Order: sequence, then structure tokens, then C-alpha cells
Amino acid sequence: MRVSEAKTILEAIASGAPLTDASIHAQLDALAANDLVHVVADRDDEVARLDALKERLRAAPTEADRRALRSEVLALSEALAMSRGGTRVPAGGGGTYRDGGASDRRVVLTQRGRAFLSDVEPRVERASDLEVSVFEDEMELFRRTIERRAIRAANLAAQLRTRFSWTWSGAWRSTAIGLATLREDESTILDVFGSLLDAVGARASPWSPERVVSAMECICLAAPRLADIDPATWTKAILDERDRLLQAECQGDPAASLGVSVVLAGLPRERWTESLARADSLRRSVSGLGLAPALVCVSTGLEDFASLATTLDRGADALKNQGHAPGVAADAVALALATHLPPDDALERILAHREHLARHVGDPPLASAALLAWLEAPVSETLDDLRLAAAVVQTFALGMDAGEISANAVKLVLLSALLAEGSEGDAEEKLALGARMRARLAGVGGGTVAIATPLLMGVTTSFVQPMLDAAAVWDASHRQTQGYVHAGGHYHHYG
Repeated sequence: MRVSEAKTILEAIASGAPLTDASIHAQLDALAANDLVHVVADRDDEVARLDALKERLRAAPTEADRRALRSEVLALSEALAMSRGGTRVPAGGGGTYRDGGASDRRVVLTQRGRAFLSDVEPRVERASDLEVSVFEDEMELFRRTIERRAIRAANLAAQLRTRFSWTWSGAWRSTAIGLATLREDESTILDVFGSLLDAVGARASPWSPERVVSAMECICLAAPRLADIDPATWTKAILDERDRLLQAECQGDPAASLGVSVVLAGLPRERWTESLARADSLRRSVSGLGLAPALVCVSTGLEDFASLATTLDRGADALKNQGHAPGVAADAVALALATHLPPDDALERILAHREHLARHVGDPPLASAALLAWLEAPVSETLDDLRLAAAVVQTFALGMDAGEISANAVKLVLLSALLAEGSEGDAEEKLALGARMRARLAGVGGGTVAIATPLLMGVTTSFVQPMLDAAAVWDASHRQTQGYVHAGGHYHHYG
């Protein structure tokens, strides 16, 4: 049975709508075989007994009497819970969901049937033609995949906390989610990451320790293999690029220098000057717009600069009218427009995503809502993926409060979407119902912008592979002396 057919019948049962189609018995047999529905008898005697127990509980004179009655009420309530509701089906012969009697039967959803509906509803656009068993297998694979990523991230976060002296655990939790996508064993990951941190040394300032952690995470995610990384040379190169940006386009803003250098790193070197100039011009045309989001926007092939500036202004004004700060609003619109969605659709997605996030976070970052528009999926599916990711993040202590859980769940979903695009054998590539990145974002490496997702205490770290194309960041002389040649955004090692 196809998912769309099962969904229609299960929804009717859940709502109590009558099922009178002549073929319904065969369909119910199929659903019962998958343990999505079962037939229940009317249990009027048990219902009457439960009502009587509740009356006795209200009148019980002592706590001891109430305690015994509460246990009995609870046990009977649970026994009756699964037999409530459902719908009546006319008798139609024997079958796995019927007992062969001549009278009508009442059919209800099993717990598995309820879970099936919960999973199908947001994914029906992609899943409607799948067989029921295939859909359930795909959902189980999706859950296991993100759970395995989270387990590895939790292990790495615990080791990062004990191995390094910096105690800001939020940075370790977020960074661990990124490092968990690497294919090397955990010991190798920690050794290389530690070597990079050691190589930063006294040059960390003006970056905070948390930003240094994020930058070193980027370097690890950029390299095809951790064994390719020369910590001293690569760290010096990214710090040199940071210092140049601080003196020029980023004008003394450490956070901006981090984001801009990461976005630039995803572009061919020959496009840097032009892209920076266009981004800077766009930034000056739109009130409050940051350079990094502007750079993301122009780097994805949006050519009509005048129209883009007008669209950004209009979208930012719409968000400002809802109480968002000008800079926050402009950055979010720029990130969403990088998808090449129509402006109205981009704005609608930002608002829909933020409304969902606001159910769990008092004041969720607007940029996080915009970044979810980078996923090629209906809003309902994206939000349910985020729900599942947030549950995993919370279960494995990768977030300590609602804001951090939400931000790290966004990062986990984006990482999953990015890994799904490759051909390196990652589990995410096999997910028929997994998250996918929009094609237009390949121009910036398919990742998120460093300054876009504020985490706990205002720290920003949302890097995903391979956003930092290290071959474009490192000075040409460093690349040549290390035996690397930049070719199409990848490394080729000679010798």
C-alpha cells in the first residue's frame, strides 16, 4: 500500500469518519499487517467501572485509600486508552483485523499508526508514492543516522572539554557537531585540532577563544584529509587573511573578519576582489546589512544589483515592522535570498521557521530561521527534521538551554543536508527522505555563514564542510611550498 492511501485511511480512523468503501476491508487488512491499526471491542463495562473508581477517589477519606485507588484508576485508564476513538467499519467477512463476526467492528490506530501519521504529514510531498514499509524503513534510517552523528559529537565534546584548558563548553559542543562529520577516528581528530589550536598561540587576539575554536573547526572541515593539514602554515595563513580583512573591508570587526574570510574561502581566488567589491557596495546600499551575508548573497550568482538592493530593503523593512533590528533583518533576508527563492517566498519561509523556533526559544535568532531556507524541502518537512534533530541534541547533551539546543539542531540538520550531497560513502547520502541543500548554494560551499547563527552567550559558530576552501585562503607561496595546487575548489597533492 502506498503512503498516500494509508494516510487517507488512517486520518479517517483518527477523526472517526465512516469507512464504507467496498475495498476498505482489504486495505485495513494491509494496515493491520503493518501494525498500524487494530480492531477493538466496545468496553462499556470497563468504562463504567473507571467512572465509578474516579467517584470513589474523589470521596476517599484518607491518603492511603486515595493512593490505592489512584493506582487502580491509572492502570484501567491506560488499558482503555488505546481502545478509545477510532471508527466503525461495516462487517465484511474474516480478516486479520476482524474476528469474522457479522457485526460492525471498531478500528483504532495503534501507537505505531499514530507515529506513522506524525512522520508522514510533513513529508507527504516527497513520500506519497512510497510503499508504507519503505517509508517506515527510511524514517528509521534517518533517525539512526542523525543519532549516530550526535553520539559521536557528544563523545568528541566530552574529550574536548577534558583535553583543552578553555572551559567555555558551548564552543566545544557546537564544534563537536562539526568535527563529528570527519571520517578519521576521534583520536586523530583531537590530535590535529589540538595542533591547530597550539599553532594559533599569541596571535589569537582580537579573536575570542570561542572564535579561534570555530576557525580551527573550519580548517579541519576544509581539508580532504586531516593528514593533509600543516597546522603552522595553515593557521598562519588564515590569521594573515583575518588581519588583512580587519585593516580593510572588515574595519576592525573581529566577528565580521571571521565570517567574511570563511565565505571568501569558498570562492575561486580570482573572484575575491570583484565579489568583495560587490558585497561592500550592497552593504552600503542596505541599512544594517553585514558584509558576510552580503557576500553570501552576491556569491550565489544574483546579478541584478539594483533590484537585489531594493528587494533586500523591502524584505528588511517587513521584518523591521515586526520588531526586528535593522541589521538582523537585513542579514536574514540576504541569507534567504541567496537561495534564489522569489522574495515573497524567502520572507515567508523566514517567518514560518522563526514562528516554529519561537515555540521552543523565547527570542530565536532570525538568521537561524533564514538558514533553514537553505534546505530544499517544504517548510513542514524542514521543521519536522529540526524537531527530530532538537530531540537528539537534547538527549545527548549537545545543548544546555533552549537557545543552544535550537541553534545546534539547525547546525546538525544543515550538516546532514551537506553530507547528503557528496559521494564519499556517508550515511546521509543514502537517505531518500534526508535533508538536501538547494543547488544555488554550491557557490559558497553549501554551508552556513559563521556570523549567521548566534549561539549561547552571543558566540557564533555554524561552519559546515567544505565552506572553508583552504586552498583559496592560503597564500599561493604557502600552497606551492607545501605541494598543493588549487584546482576547482579541491586539493591535489603531488608527492
